[in-house]
Amino acid sequence: DVSSSDELKKHIQSASKERTPLTEPGEGQSMDIDEEGGRQDPGILYLYVDCPTMMRCFYGGSLPYNSRHGALITNLPPYQKDVSLGEVCRGLRQASGFFGYEDVIRSAYFAALSVPGYFVKLDGQMELTSTKGKSLTFDLYASNQLRLEPGALVRHG
Repeated sequence: DVSSSDELKKHIQSASKERTPLTEPGEGQSMDIDEEGGRQDPGILYLYVDCPTMMRCFYGGSLPYNSRHGALITNLPPYQKDVSLGEVCRGLRQASGFFGYEDVIRSAYFAALSVPGYFVKLDGQMELTSTKGKSLTFDLYASNQLRLEPGALVRHG
């Protein structure tokens, strides 16, 4: 409880010392968490979006129209070793032709979906370059059915 201006000043200074600096999204960040996640599961596909869009998927049961094909998803699992968030954003922008992936924050969240038969595999693929210069290729899928069935979204982050 703060009742005087001196106490308020001390409180603000104390709170300032406890703060940690924020980093810009994508700044030196990679999707590397080694042992956690990262395996490709043929039954799970991933949608990369910003936080509000991911929350609409989760709570609203709908997918965004994020490409000229409708809802664009990929088999690129989150938390891949040696794949930067910036590179994922670049790959999605190139694959989708969608202006929404201009900023790294637009692909910083994911929704993992289990919807057999719901998405059509596209002819094109998403090509990424790892932080070590290795070429990586992932499949792309799309659907113009934007409503999700209950239980289709199995994980998000």
